[in-house]
Amino acid sequence: MTTILPYDTESSLHLIRAAVAASVYVRRDVTFEYEGQLYAVGTKLRNLQDRRKKLSDSVRQQLEEIEKLNAALKPKTIAQMRVESAKANKVVAIKASPRLIKQRTKTKEHLVKSGVVTKNARIGLNRCNAVCYHGNNFDKKYYCRQVLRVRTKCAKHAKKGKETMAVHDPDIPTSQNAYIAPSGIIGANRGVRARVTFRKNDAITAYAAKAIVSPSVYKRDYVDKNLKDCDYSFRINKTQIAIGLTDPETGQGIGSFLNSSYKNPEYKNNTKFVVKGNLVYTVLKTEGLPAHKEFFAPYKRPL
Repeated sequence: MTTILPYDTESSLHLIRAAVAASVYVRRDVTFEYEGQLYAVGTKLRNLQDRRKKLSDSVRQQLEEIEKLNAALKPKTIAQMRVESAKANKVVAIKASPRLIKQRTKTKEHLVKSGVVTKNARIGLNRCNAVCYHGNNFDKKYYCRQVLRVRTKCAKHAKKGKETMAVHDPDIPTSQNAYIAPSGIIGANRGVRARVTFRKNDAITAYAAKAIVSPSVYKRDYVDKNLKDCDYSFRINKTQIAIGLTDPETGQGIGSFLNSSYKNPEYKNNTKFVVKGNLVYTVLKTEGLPAHKEFFAPYKRPL
């Protein structure tokens, strides 16, 4: 006759394995009769699981095998049996009614006329999928799941995308999503901060330039004279250098007031410059930026 010790690990494993071999599902409160005596195998299994980290590798391996066998013996619920016994629904393809086709066509024509979508827009249902943040908290990211017809962005995020272009308006400072404020860099004067949470690839502001000159003119008229404008310059390409605004002007972009991480390794550039036609925009290149954080751009480089 096998001796079963009350607190022995091997005895507990032997008992539980015997119960599982007898097709008994081991719950927390289940007891099992073994060689004429009654044992609380549910309690023993729970104690082993609580002491899992302190057990040896061989015992843990045996415990995992027992748990797999025990999970296979778990009785199914009524809901699970109902799902298994239910017949699969047949998906029958149906044609859109002429009324629905006419309604979609009319909706698309209206959106194309109002400039919301292009003629190549797909007629059907889409999801917005814009990246959002709960309460401007960068850690609480979610995706907008609003279902749309024809549009690629819901009205809320399509409007927000158009309004991310910040300009200087001293009369209505709260109307812009980016604003000029004291910089966090020691020794720097002003910088640009976010008023709302920006998403990746959101356009922040335009880089307003008062002049675009060649490298030779830039060296002769600006560098040699040690002008303040050198700190607000940006190299567009090999033949053009933009001289940004040194003071904010009403209705102009504030891209030239973004500070750079150049010579400031503790700060990382989180924006990039995008040239579209005759305009230069600053666009967020990181995953996201919470409200009231500062933008840093790679414009301040040795020219």
